[in-house]
Amino acid sequence: MPPRHHRTVDRVHEILEHVAREQDGLSLQVLATVMGVPKSSLQSLVYGMVATGLLVESSKRYFLGPALFVLTLSVTPFSADFLSPRDVERMSEKVGLSLSLAIQMGDSYVSIMHAGDHPTMEYVTLSHRRRPLLNTATGKTILANMDPVEMHHHLVVASRVDQVAVDEFLGELQAIRESGLAFNYNRSIPGVYAVATGVYEPNGRFAAALCAIGDADCEHRLDDIGRQLQEELVRREKGRPVAPLPALAPTGGAEVKVPT
Repeated sequence: MPPRHHRTVDRVHEILEHVAREQDGLSLQVLATVMGVPKSSLQSLVYGMVATGLLVESSKRYFLGPALFVLTLSVTPFSADFLSPRDVERMSEKVGLSLSLAIQMGDSYVSIMHAGDHPTMEYVTLSHRRRPLLNTATGKTILANMDPVEMHHHLVVASRVDQVAVDEFLGELQAIRESGLAFNYNRSIPGVYAVATGVYEPNGRFAAALCAIGDADCEHRLDDIGRQLQEELVRREKGRPVAPLPALAPTGGAEVKVPT
């Protein structure tokens, strides 16, 4: 059967192309203008693309989301300039626990890299399954780093299913923001304990969540483990060579920086 165009597919593709060309993102109004269509006809489609991770929204501007990238993980090894597999392996050896690196994808997150042999971490990463933002250390880290309007939107939607989890997160939110650490004490998977911290771009923008996971014997060490992860991220950043001039800089992934 010869290929045939589909109006919705064509429109999604056009949106992705326009957004991909703009480093500073596009507002909904500008996107509608460049596409020559009414803003009202794009609104629900763009919101749906955000919900599935095809786009991300920041300050009412839309950027390419991680969904397409995540789909390629099944056939393409992950490589990012901001945190390499070796970096994650070294940190895992340092703290003595399995680690994962995860990114937001719409109203969930996906683990894109792991080190260590904890079976839960291996499954979550190798299956590329979407995971909920509530009840997990990784998800709480992502939520706490969202724009407040976006965060509260996620919480309102989640409260329709699990108000208790939303209330628990709100009770932890200030401490997460002050310490940069989020915890999961046997909450989402029986017998599993975790601590996560944020990984940031040089401009301070949140990029990913780095999470350490272990069994009950690490429950009382999670604070120390979390701080150790933060120290390792800072140490790695300080040990990097001076970046080349912008005109000569590579166009790969953003460098990670943990604010101090």
